[in-house]
Amino acid sequence: TNLDKAAERFKDARKFVDLRRVFDHAKEFDAVVVSTCEHTHAFATLPALQLGKHVYCEKPLTLTIDEGKLIEKVVKETGRVFQVGTMQRTEIDQRFLLAIALIRDGRIGKVHTVYGVAHGWAAHMLSHLIDYSMWFNDYSRPRWVMAQAAGRHKLADVHASPDYVGGF
Repeated sequence: TNLDKAAERFKDARKFVDLRRVFDHAKEFDAVVVSTCEHTHAFATLPALQLGKHVYCEKPLTLTIDEGKLIEKVVKETGRVFQVGTMQRTEIDQRFLLAIALIRDGRIGKVHTVYGVAHGWAAHMLSHLIDYSMWFNDYSRPRWVMAQAAGRHKLADVHASPDYVGGF
């Protein structure tokens, strides 16, 4: 398994298959990165905050608005540093930040059209590409957004995804 491979590489690290057991050793760490299955993000985030840990949680944070409100309340109560992120915005080589800097500095001229390509269903495209157009543009609202489904991949990804259960 991946866990076994990681345990071989990092011999001093503890190995858990039940995330609740991680918190039995809370005195051994200062922060938590939540990268579990999407439906467990709130379940992993809340105890970490309540134990006084800083938390970085991958998107989506929660599946319901109530879970999100509860996490917000606990963050305020504990005063811990908390961030929800997407890998492409916080990646190590920061390609997206470089692209934004080039656009803001005018190094590629005036940007009037942005094209994005994604395989899979519309929810994926809407949750990522429209947001990118705002992010690259200082969060100014785009004047218009167009999506088009074409090609052999347009119906290839029709499974239910927990990322979007609470969406729309």
